[in-house]
Amino acid sequence: MTTTITIVHPARTCAGCAGQPGVQLYHFGFDDGHNVSIAHGCEHFIRSCYPDNPPPAEWLAERAVAPGAACIATAR
Repeated sequence: MTTTITIVHPARTCAGCAGQPGVQLYHFGFDDGHNVSIAHGCEHFIRSCYPDNPPPAEWLAERAVAPGAACIATAR
C-alpha cells in the first residue's frame, strides 16, 4: 500500500517579499540555530542567510519551486 504525504515547507521571505503574490521561492536548508529544515525562501532571504558566500544563480535555478507546487513525498 502506498500513502501520499504532503510535506509543508515553511516559507521564509524578506520583509519586501512577505505576502507579495508571485514571488519566486526556492528550496533550501534553513538552520534556525536549533534545527535544520527544508524551507521555501525568496532569493533575498536566502542570500541574507549566506552573506559571505551567496549562492550563485545556477544553484537557485536548480531549486526553484514551481508556482502552486505541492511538496509531496511517497511513503511505503
